[in-house]
Amino acid sequence: MGGLGGTLVMLGAGSFLLNMVGMEFILLSWVDMWGPLPGIGIRLGAIALGVVMMIGGAVVGGEE
Repeated sequence: MGGLGGTLVMLGAGSFLLNMVGMEFILLSWVDMWGPLPGIGIRLGAIALGVVMMIGGAVVGGEE
């Protein structure tokens, strides 16, 4: 679960940074369909969900 969480964090953070310079991942191009503010919320939500999944994977997997 931690690997998927890390992927979500990387995609969310990368999408957030790329959006600031006017670019976007093709995979996440749908995020701005509802406007810039919901797009930022979706990106931050992906980052938060990824962090939760990484922490959950570490606790369940006994990595801590």
